[in-house]
Amino acid sequence: MSCVGLSFLFWGRHYMTKRVSGFRGQLLIGVSLVAIGALPLTSSPALAVSSCSVVSTDTTIGSSSTCVEWTAGGLEVASGITLVGNNTAVRIESGDTVGTFINNGRVESSEVEFNNAGIVVGVINNGVITGSSAALYNYGSIGFIKNTGNISAVYTGLYNAGSKTIGSIVNSGSISAKTAIYNSGSIATISNSGTISATDTALLTYVGGTTGLVVNTGFISGKYAIKSSGSIGTISNSGTIVSTDVSAIYNQTKNSMLIENSGTIAGDVVAVSTGSFTIAGGSDSSHYGVMTGKNLTTESGNIGTITHTKDDLHFTSGYLLLNDNINAGSYSVI
Repeated sequence: MSCVGLSFLFWGRHYMTKRVSGFRGQLLIGVSLVAIGALPLTSSPALAVSSCSVVSTDTTIGSSSTCVEWTAGGLEVASGITLVGNNTAVRIESGDTVGTFINNGRVESSEVEFNNAGIVVGVINNGVITGSSAALYNYGSIGFIKNTGNISAVYTGLYNAGSKTIGSIVNSGSISAKTAIYNSGSIATISNSGTISATDTALLTYVGGTTGLVVNTGFISGKYAIKSSGSIGTISNSGTIVSTDVSAIYNQTKNSMLIENSGTIAGDVVAVSTGSFTIAGGSDSSHYGVMTGKNLTTESGNIGTITHTKDDLHFTSGYLLLNDNINAGSYSVI
């Protein structure tokens, strides 16, 4: 294996719904990687639950209660109120169209807290949504999800099932789980100014899933901070994206990917399949991007790796401090 030393700083321009509750770089030639499979949410059978309160008109829950079957209108959980379900706390059945869910209190259950198979205008969480399998499970359509509070689960924070849609996820609070956001359907935009953290993968676009745009001004962390075996478009980062173990960004698909970085990407960046891969930096010398190892420093002992061996790697416009090795295989770094 031959190595060419480089030192440079770039300057330039269901759950099934069944009524269930110092700059260094080195060009490395011929290094191979094995793609690591994604971790889908374990499927579970539908669960039988006791009858829930039915909400069919605009309703504010003003006292702590058990599960809600939501069929129409808007639904709000007041501040200080706890909504506890056995297997699910709020459920919307297929064929039901409802308004906006606003949580100012606490929603919890032993399995899925918010289980949607219908059409929901939006979800606004200013409180706590927490549980086991999935905090929010979408098997239908949700126009938007806005979180200023805390969404957490043991396994999945937000789960968007295959072929199902979420218009936008806007997080200024915290989302945490083994997989914080799991998408095998379609999510147009994920915008984070808060914290998205995972013990495994923070943002996962699984096979068949599409994530159009990820905008991060906050903090995203996980063994894989962002991982895609589906389709992911532009990643625009002016915050911090950090790997706690494997990769900050890991793309297994043929689709092209663009990273616009004026923040910090700490950890390896890997694209293991064909498709164009482009990286842009910050707008000026005061807003330059940093790409480095997972320890978040630019010291000699903390160098990351950018790997893209099946097509040319393009650095385009912007200001970038690169503390990563580059493995382009037999292709070029442009």
